[in-house]
Amino acid sequence: MKTYNEMLLSTPFMINGRLESESFALRPISPPNHMPRYEEFQYTSVFRSMFVLSLTVEVDSINPLGVDNKSLGPYHKTPLEIADMDGVRALKVFRNFLSLHYGKIFFDHGVTRINDHFSLPNINYFIPLKNARHPVCNMLDRLDFSQSGELSNSEDSLKRLGVLLKKGTNKNKDFLKSLNLYYNALEQYNINETLSFMLFVTSIETLTHKYSKKSNITSRNLDSDDHFFTKIINI
Repeated sequence: MKTYNEMLLSTPFMINGRLESESFALRPISPPNHMPRYEEFQYTSVFRSMFVLSLTVEVDSINPLGVDNKSLGPYHKTPLEIADMDGVRALKVFRNFLSLHYGKIFFDHGVTRINDHFSLPNINYFIPLKNARHPVCNMLDRLDFSQSGELSNSEDSLKRLGVLLKKGTNKNKDFLKSLNLYYNALEQYNINETLSFMLFVTSIETLTHKYSKKSNITSRNLDSDDHFFTKIINI
């Protein structure tokens, strides 16, 4: 069966435009009514670009909410075929990868929709950032892998991620673990810098299980997806 899933995200990075794919979408939304007008806090430590990440996943297991295919839902044309993963976990992997792709912290406000079941988002993250000028928290592009804030620029990267996930989590478990540690490191940076540093180190060490000097891996014997992701991560 297939499930449609949505998650609300925000980031201090300047996000523009929208992305509509056959399997997933990124759509900007306006800040809550109690927040100042967009132009009034655009260059402050409380600025956030907000958008909804949505995707449709073909799953083998029963939906945790007991929703069947008769339920109405805005399914995408081509559901993602992801091995060993439900829609909620897939949302978190895409969230983690967006942080890696743009080199910015992406605040997770929660899953807001699974098919026709809706949930309220958590908007408690709208507090001033302690390290608002740091590259992972500011509005500027990352220097080593420049990507503008146009959401459409991430489409090719996210499609490659979908192909990677189709191969199964067992083959890519080190990459997915490292990706999650990287996201947690960014999330902790404005709360506990020591813990954030430890998570960054652990993220890199996790990757060494696959991309180690002992295995003599070079760009010539990596497949296209592996080579692409190592370029982003800058191993």
